[in-house]
Amino acid sequence: MKRIIATITFISYILTNCGLAYAQTPQYSATLMPSQKLTQLTHATHRLAINDSRIFLGSKEIGIAPDVGTVSDVSIGKTPEKCVVVIEDAHCNYSLQQNESRIVQYFENEHSFDSVYLEGAVDTVNTAIFSALPNTKGKQTVFDAVLKEGQITGVEHGTIMRTITMPLYGIENTDLYTKHVSAATKLLGLQEETLPVVAEVLAAYTALKNRLFSRVCGN
Repeated sequence: MKRIIATITFISYILTNCGLAYAQTPQYSATLMPSQKLTQLTHATHRLAINDSRIFLGSKEIGIAPDVGTVSDVSIGKTPEKCVVVIEDAHCNYSLQQNESRIVQYFENEHSFDSVYLEGAVDTVNTAIFSALPNTKGKQTVFDAVLKEGQITGVEHGTIMRTITMPLYGIENTDLYTKHVSAATKLLGLQEETLPVVAEVLAAYTALKNRLFSRVCGN
């Protein structure tokens, strides 16, 4: 993406407001918020405008349910013919990922957005093998469980269940992302042998702490 004319960032909610996350482009920003994980939607023709604190894309006002997301910031360039919506949410949080999916569905259905860009992914994110399966109760149960485990995002869940039809693209550098995944996988593979050592060190530390420090310092 060579030029971002406007950005919008969303914050979604679980039961109470999450801490505000702020995103800003070099020249222009807009903040509609749910992503510690970053998700961007783009539209090439809609103009972003503000009128009496109401936000419009083209002639249609943006209207997200307050329990799903809230606009935190909007910035507009001199020629806002391209709009970017930045969604900020918590990793591996089922409720927020559901809200992220609802926000993406809203912009696709109500404002004709045509693409989604995901953090934590490279190239085209292809869910076709799963989305091609019939939308049965069993499929819903399986992929809800996978979403709760944090194995997929709310947007990926939406494409699998066919509530989102926009193409998904990863924004990561392929080489760096592959190296990081490999390093993380290697570390996770060492857990079985390292966790007992960590437990021993913690037990020794606790024993020394109780002997050497007062209760106030120890806590």
